[in-house]
This record gives sequence, C-alpha cells and structure tokens, in this order.
Amino acid sequence: MLDKYLHLKEKEEDPRKELAKQVIEKYEFEKHDKAKENAIVEVAITERYDSQHMSETSEAATQTEQGKKNAGEAIGNLERILILTLVLQKNYATIGLVLAGKALARYKRLEEKNFAEYFLIGTFTSIIVAFLTGAIIEAIINL
Repeated sequence: MLDKYLHLKEKEEDPRKELAKQVIEKYEFEKHDKAKENAIVEVAITERYDSQHMSETSEAATQTEQGKKNAGEAIGNLERILILTLVLQKNYATIGLVLAGKALARYKRLEEKNFAEYFLIGTFTSIIVAFLTGAIIEAIINL
C-alpha cells in the first residue's frame, strides 16, 4: 500500500507522496510492522487528502453556482431594461423576438421540468415588471 505512494515518479507532484513520508517518519515503524505501517499510512493519506480534495471541490462548486446566479441576475436585468425600452417605443413585436432568443438559448434545459418551471416563472415575472414599469413611465409622461 505504502509503495504506491512512495514510488511515484519524481516529477509527479502528488501531495500523498509527501504525506506518506511524513507518516513514516512520525511513527518510526519497525521492519516487521509492514501491515501496520501500510494501514496507518493509508488511513492518514485518505483522511487528509480526501478532506482537502472535497473542500476544494466544494469551494469550486459554490463559486460556480454563485457565478451562474450572478450571470442570471445580470441577464434578467438586461432583459427587463430591453423590454422596458421596447415598451416605451411601442415596439411589441421585437419583444417577441427577445423572448424567442431567450427560449432558444435555454432550449435543451427546458426539457427538465424543474428548470422549465423556474424559467417560465422568471421570464413572466420579468415581462410583467417591465410592462408595468413602462406603463407607469408612460402615464407619468402623458400627464
């Protein structure tokens, strides 16, 4: 077991190799305790390496999700501004093109029921907010 970590090529940068050396030095194993040595080294390497790897993976996933959320929020804001502008210009046909483009961009994911519901609720809410804002602005301008 220990050999698979210690015999890695010298050029390979594997943190498990260094950890195996540290465990061996710490416990100063006797030559006849090879099974015990292998078991302790494997447990130490698995615990430390896996926990580090899992925390790095978890942090990366969180950052990815946050990036997706920020991108989705930015797209939603741009969509509302664009629709509001088109409402104020009374260019309703172009709003349909904007919505069609949005649906095409998400076409494959619309097959997932949860995403489709999320997408539709978000899109309709965005459209309603933009139309109502446009109607209020137009009412104020026409006073």
